[in-house]
Amino acid sequence: MENESRQKKRKLKNVIVDGPFQLKVVAITVSVVLLQAVISTGYFIYVGTNFISETLPALSSTVEIAESIKLVFIQLLVAFLVVNIDCLIVAVALSLYLSHKTAGPAFVIKRAIHNILDGVEHKTITLRKGDEFHDLAERINFLFSDMTDRCERCGKSSDEIVTEPDN
Repeated sequence: MENESRQKKRKLKNVIVDGPFQLKVVAITVSVVLLQAVISTGYFIYVGTNFISETLPALSSTVEIAESIKLVFIQLLVAFLVVNIDCLIVAVALSLYLSHKTAGPAFVIKRAIHNILDGVEHKTITLRKGDEFHDLAERINFLFSDMTDRCERCGKSSDEIVTEPDN
């Protein structure tokens, strides 16, 4: 029993790696989905209410009612398709936006690490305003600065330390 509880906690811990960042992504995504749901539901209610209150009472024969129901069905089907296409467009735009805010900084950080490992002089990692991972970039900058200071105190350049093979 206790082992199962630990496994559940461990699984949740593996899913939530960076709580604030993941919460931000989830909040943005859920907000967009809810907005799309409210818009589509509102349109469906509008079409249905309009049909029930205005069109249906004016019809007298079964044939007219059947034709009107077909017309409303087609309108709702078209609306459903438009909403789904709209959701797809918004999802693509949202994923491009979020990936831009995360992939750009990840690329800059990877490039800085590769440069250090290749012996290229380290320049401070700077990210754009609004990008994610500013805290990570600051920590890596501190790490590189601290590493350079320690190397200088030892009497070696940071390039010698980084490029020396392990014995």
